[in-house]
Amino acid sequence: MMQTYGFCRIYDAKTGSFAALTRRLDFATCGTWFAAAVLLSPQRMADTLEMYYASGGAFIPRWLLHNVQQIALTIAIAVAVLFLFNFSRMWAEGKRPNPVKLALLATTIAFWWYCNNGVTNILAGIALFEVYHDVQYLSLVWIYNRSRVEKDSSIGGFMRFVFRRSGSLIGLYIGLIFAYGSLAYFNSQLEIETMKRVLTGVVAASGLLHFYYDGFIWKVRDRSTRENLGLAGGNISAQSREFLPSWALHGLKWVGVFVIPLGALWIGQARSNTPEVKQTAWIASDLPNSARDSTKQKTSIASRCAWTQNRKNRISDSARFWLRNRN
Repeated sequence: MMQTYGFCRIYDAKTGSFAALTRRLDFATCGTWFAAAVLLSPQRMADTLEMYYASGGAFIPRWLLHNVQQIALTIAIAVAVLFLFNFSRMWAEGKRPNPVKLALLATTIAFWWYCNNGVTNILAGIALFEVYHDVQYLSLVWIYNRSRVEKDSSIGGFMRFVFRRSGSLIGLYIGLIFAYGSLAYFNSQLEIETMKRVLTGVVAASGLLHFYYDGFIWKVRDRSTRENLGLAGGNISAQSREFLPSWALHGLKWVGVFVIPLGALWIGQARSNTPEVKQTAWIASDLPNSARDSTKQKTSIASRCAWTQNRKNRISDSARFWLRNRN
């Protein structure tokens, strides 16, 4: 979502469009439509509810979940209407936003919606969008870092070597990307438990750093970011209106959106006493159209019935053995 929003701001910056309302509507459009696609996806919601119930969450009635989904869709449509109205108004006033941004939003949101709701295998859908996301992201990273190397003589070493203006180094850059992507495959093939844990930690840490650094690369209002992307207004610094030091505000954001939710999930899962069969039944009740959880519920119930029947047979055998010995 943040990547799409970042591209919207980059396209507008190229035409000198920095209106605050336009920026907020770009963010709201990305946020509401990306969220609505997940909320209305039976498979994605099944995964979300499975984690929620495994963490000790209370049962969510089907009617409540349905109302939340409809409200999310209504808000997304309303935001889209406001976005188009503002786009038309700015265009009529001569402060034209970049029309490429409109095409970007339409295609990205449509493809995101298809990957979540149109693809039968949700893992395949996520993989499709990841490829789409990575091609955009890695292209921008190449352009951004090559500009940094050309403009900042203090950058040296491996960074300067890789991001020089050379066609062959693009091949090296792509090779490094594939090498990193293959870590998960090699991790699954390893038989040494310590090495598997080390590689798992490396991949998880780099993934978190990816999201952390994303919070900086998409700040088009920042002077250095605009300069390295070759955008209009690159020599103008954005005025800070923060009432706390930047490091404190940054830390509070991470605590609010990552540390507290993750801690709550961990504590809830550690203390959860809800049987898995009951959790599966709740998910099936909330999402009757989710084929995966319907099958999972049947399998779980069948396993429970088989266990119960086996238990009864063992009790019967024990009772017969006791009666024979008594007689």
